[in-house]
Amino acid sequence: MAPITPLRIAIIINTDEAEPVRLFKQGYSSIFKTLDPNATVTFYDPVVAQVYPDPNAYDLIVVGGGTYIPGDESSWMVNLRGFLKSMVGTYEGRKMVGICLGHQTLATMLGGNMSYLSSGPELGITEFPLTEQGKEFFGSDTLRLQEFHMRVIDVTPTGFTPLADGGQIFLSEKNTVLTFQGHPEMSNELARFLLSRDSDYVTGESDAERAQIVESGAGRDDGLRVWKRILDWVRE
Repeated sequence: MAPITPLRIAIIINTDEAEPVRLFKQGYSSIFKTLDPNATVTFYDPVVAQVYPDPNAYDLIVVGGGTYIPGDESSWMVNLRGFLKSMVGTYEGRKMVGICLGHQTLATMLGGNMSYLSSGPELGITEFPLTEQGKEFFGSDTLRLQEFHMRVIDVTPTGFTPLADGGQIFLSEKNTVLTFQGHPEMSNELARFLLSRDSDYVTGESDAERAQIVESGAGRDDGLRVWKRILDWVRE
């Protein structure tokens, strides 16, 4: 098979909050400018505009995180689930990456189970072990990614293989859908912005604890290396 070049990438950002939208776009743009400057990257707004990419027009569709929760019954979330259903049905051969909300929504649609973390929210840069399949896929024993969640997928969705422990990463058995609980796209700036806000993630924490939480979003992670592997996977 001839290599796909330049790549055509669509990114769905699941929030309508101006600053997170700006920082998400900035983070994605920086990643793809570094890894594949010739790639075309187009952003889609499913919340206000409720416009979705034509799967036939792209080599990769990214269903990103956001500031809403899975299971919301608002019209835009219903439409998002309809789009995802078409992607794993009609367009099952198209490569797709789900991140955080995308990961959880896909998993629960496809037989996975989501529950609250008994230990409380997982926040900041976190290292986690990979399964044997994950080690082979990523070429390492562990990954370090930005985490920002209080719910976890504790039952593997039907037709998927776990690439990491703790419901962190799933790969479809058809090798077309890859999902992450963590955020390989999240910059330190976006992580610290989200961690600094008043939210359920920091309820009851002291000022010192909150300052420590904010700083947990700073430092080195494996996001760029993960995206390099994703682009190689798209071209396979």
